[in-house]
Amino acid sequence: MTFTHGGVTQATLTGANMSFVAFDNALQDIESTDDHTAMAGLLTTGGLTVDASTATDGLVMNYDLFSAAPNNMTIIGSDYQDTLVGGAGNDSFTPGENDGEEFIAGSLGNDTYDYTL
Repeated sequence: MTFTHGGVTQATLTGANMSFVAFDNALQDIESTDDHTAMAGLLTTGGLTVDASTATDGLVMNYDLFSAAPNNMTIIGSDYQDTLVGGAGNDSFTPGENDGEEFIAGSLGNDTYDYTL
């Protein structure tokens, strides 16, 4: 799944296997009731990769959604101020290079943080 803005890829999400109908229903649950349960369930299908390395703005991952994911995630930040959130698995964080600040929230599991550029 690719998220774009102004013709530029802002983030990609790979490793999730879901139908469009299930994804749309989960988005509607979030919008109408602020319930992230269905979307979190869709993110449990395997190892996830969230890559914002080509973004033109900071990545803000929703804490309620991603912290509930039990699988391992690879999270690659942008070169801007990011909010990176891991779940209960063994997550790998690679924040991008920026002069500002990053917010990184690990959770259960043995997370790794790579600050090399």
